Parts: sequence; C-alpha cells; structure tokens
Amino acid sequence: MYIGKLSEVTGASIKAIRFYEEIGLLNNIKRAGKYRVYNKDHIALVRLIIKAKSLGFTLSQMKKFVERERHASPWHSILEMITQRIADINDTIIQLEMKKEHLSEYRTSILDCLENNPSCALEDAKLDSPLIGRL
Repeated sequence: MYIGKLSEVTGASIKAIRFYEEIGLLNNIKRAGKYRVYNKDHIALVRLIIKAKSLGFTLSQMKKFVERERHASPWHSILEMITQRIADINDTIIQLEMKKEHLSEYRTSILDCLENNPSCALEDAKLDSPLIGRL
C-alpha cells in the first residue's frame, strides 16, 4: 500500500509518516518506482507510535524501542518502557499533589485574611513559603 492508504488506515498524517521514516522509526520500506510501499508491519508500527504518543511517550523513546526490537523480542522493551512511564507518571502525580496542597493552603490564607480584613495586604496573607515562586 502507498503512503496515502497508510495514512487513511492509521490516522497518521502523510507528513507524520514521512517524519517517522526520516528519524528511523519506520524502515524496511520497499519502493515501487518512486513510491514507497508499506505493509501490515508498518500499519502496526504506526498505530503503536500513535498509541505510545497518546500515553506520553516521546518519539526518541519510541526510536529506542524500535532499535531494540530489531535485535530482540519487543515485549521486554515495551514492558521496560511502560514501567518507566508509570514511574514518571507517579512522580508527576506526587509533584502535582504537593502543588495542589500548597495552593489550597494559599487559598485558605487569602480567604482568612480577606475575612478578617477586606483590605488585606499581600504580606498579611501568610504567603511566605519558598514554594510560592515555583507555583
């Protein structure tokens, strides 16, 4: 099948497919004259790339997977990538929970300040945490 059909079947744009080929994610593409000819393996790989991107994997991570897959079973690489992605997400959740907690504290301080004094000054709102600059 040609690139237009691959695009239609996978939902990836023609430009994206060409980019995946350019960076080495898609390879072993045969040619019929000046046209690229894709097969079912390319369909599966483009769908995997799209799914992985939707789960937060980068194209460089996908490239590492593709390079490993050429030398061994892809399942170990996929499991390794998923495990790392889960760890990254857990770290992000912890960071977001901390930010949420600090924002709630700041909100409460501001509400308390306004309740006690409608013309509350910023220094009266007890926003002295060093984290305020990072929110």
